[in-house]
Amino acid sequence: KNVVKYELKRSFIPFATLYAIAIVFSLIARMKWFTLTDMPLFYLVFFGATAILLFRFWSTMYGQEATFVFSIPLSAKKQVGMRLFCAFLFSVITTFIIAVAILIQGEAMAILLSELHLMSAVLLFVEISVSLFYLVLQLETVLTLSNLPLKKKKRKLWIVIWVVVFFGVTSALSAFTEPFLEQYIVIEQNGAISFSTTSAIPLSFAFSLNTTLWMIIISPVCIWLIGYITEKYLQIA
Repeated sequence: KNVVKYELKRSFIPFATLYAIAIVFSLIARMKWFTLTDMPLFYLVFFGATAILLFRFWSTMYGQEATFVFSIPLSAKKQVGMRLFCAFLFSVITTFIIAVAILIQGEAMAILLSELHLMSAVLLFVEISVSLFYLVLQLETVLTLSNLPLKKKKRKLWIVIWVVVFFGVTSALSAFTEPFLEQYIVIEQNGAISFSTTSAIPLSFAFSLNTTLWMIIISPVCIWLIGYITEKYLQIA
């Protein structure tokens, strides 16, 4: 519990700064001081949160804070579990801030969000939260693989190599099953959930069934890899 509190405290300032910037930009856009469409605001917060979470993961696993954090008598699984818990928590909070910023901004997406059925809004909230956490989980796996024991030299090169290998393999697997899973899961404005062969449906949100399937398969593998490699790393260290 104390380690989680420490991580939340250390993450508060960068996340608070990111959220404040998003809200300020949305307010300025609302007052029409400049034009800022929905998607740039979404990407600003989404990828900003991703960068912060990756920095915190790197810092506590292999950076300046690693010696302090790993001096606490916790198993590798608990160390990894603490980081993943914080990543998921901030993924949920970030999704909420994205929704608030877009609603304040009042553009086309805000109008659609405000008119969504409660179930559609909840499902969309879950989908974005999980997508953010899944992206962070994949990139944390890449960072873990690039810091395998005996691979400490040329870390930047190993990160590039593992990014190419990891995302190349996952993309190939996804491309292989795409012809068999062409449908999209559609969340309609009235709360209905349906399947469609296209994502271009007015007043609805859609995400790929193929992507969802591989997210369910790859996520446990990533968690296992991070835990297993961290345990072996600690044994050697």
